[in-house]
Formats: sequence, C-alpha cells, structure tokens
Amino acid sequence: MSSLLKVLLAMGARKLPPNINFEEPNPYIAFHESPLYVSDVLQPWTPNGPRLLAAVSSFGFGRTNAHVVLEEAPAREVPADPAPAPDPDRLVFALSARTEAALWHYVRAVHDHLVDHPQLSPADVCFTLAVGRMQFEHRLAFEFEGRAELVARLAQLTTPDRHLTGVHVGRPRLISPNMVAQDQHDLTGSQQRALTARAAALLGETVGAKERRQLCELFVTGATVDWAATFPAAGPGRVPLPTYPFQRKHFW
Repeated sequence: MSSLLKVLLAMGARKLPPNINFEEPNPYIAFHESPLYVSDVLQPWTPNGPRLLAAVSSFGFGRTNAHVVLEEAPAREVPADPAPAPDPDRLVFALSARTEAALWHYVRAVHDHLVDHPQLSPADVCFTLAVGRMQFEHRLAFEFEGRAELVARLAQLTTPDRHLTGVHVGRPRLISPNMVAQDQHDLTGSQQRALTARAAALLGETVGAKERRQLCELFVTGATVDWAATFPAAGPGRVPLPTYPFQRKHFW
C-alpha cells in the first residue's frame, strides 16, 4: 500500500521522486544498455502517451506476488473559452459516516475545506460527496441555495448546540427479519428495498423542491439514493475533498 500511495502522489505532482538510500547502481545490471534506470534525483514526470502509466509490484514471504498497473485519470475537458456554468438553483448536501462523532467531524472538515477553497463549485462538492462516497448508517441531508447558504449551514452544524432546522438527520440500522426492532431507526432488508424503490420512483420524475425534500427524508431513513440522477448528465464533476475521518483508536 505504501508503494501504491507513493505512485499516486507522484502522479498527482507529476514528479518522479528519487529512490531513498540509492548511491551506486548494481555493476552487474547494464542500465546504460537498457531503457530502465534508477531515479536518483527529483525530476518531472512526463507521459510517453496521452496519460501517465505506472506499475507497482509486491512480493510476499508466502510466495504471493501482486502486480498492479496504474493509469492517470483523464483530465476534465474544459472549453477553450469557458463560461462559468451556473449551479442549479437548489442542491442537496448529503453526507454519511459510520458513527455520529465521525459524521460531525466530517461536516467540520468539509466546511473548513470550502472556506479554504472559495473557487470550489457547490455542485461539484455535492456531486463528489453524494456519488463518490459510500452511504453509511449515520446520515445527514439538507437543501440549500448557493455557496453562501451552504457554508453558513455547515458552520451552524459545527457548533455544540447544532441548529438543525431544515436538516434531515437519521441513523438507519439494518436488522434481520427475525429480530425485533428496538426503535424507529431499525429496518429490515425488505423495508430498505421498499424505501429505495420509492426514491427511485421520485428520480423518474422532474426533481423539484418537494421531491428533493422527500429524497432527503428517504435517505436518512435508510434508502439507497442514486444521487447522480439528480444532476445533469454533463454537469458537475468530482473534485478533491477531505477524506473519511477515521477514528483514532488503537486495537493493539
């Protein structure tokens, strides 16, 4: 994993880092007769084709070998004379986490990231969080209009006494059909599928204010919502955002 992360970071920076502790090449390897060489200085990484390519190999003591080939993600196409595309009038901010503490920590991280990166489009942020993240048990969703309202709403949610007016919050828990529900958050697989079907039916229509509110309610109740269907086909894209806030808990 460390080698994989190293390659991904190098791709992002488009730099080839030097190999640590390398001083002299093996005299029995004729690097001068080969296209291969050992990188010993930081240098630009330029592709030989349309995108960067790399390979990572791992050799285990149990004779388990792994080899993965990585290709740089395609760049987003931007028109030669780009005109800023307006965000939709109203959007849905949907977020989830495995624990309640992680959810509110995630809210703060996204808020701080938006403040530090004012150029980010709210539509791109919502699209990335809704489509590029898994849907966990502790959930939050709300409607907003414009960047200023999004940042203000997230700021309210980072305070100890959170102002939750207009914010849908839920903790659906999937249980076996043989179990007895402990509270209104518990639901069986069939109940979850029914909620998901209701959400899919709403997405088959024109998604207006009423449908957005219902989707928020269904999402925090336990439905799996195809949020991508709420965005135009040629609309938002994925952008770098804070990663999931893992718990700082030791197990050994």
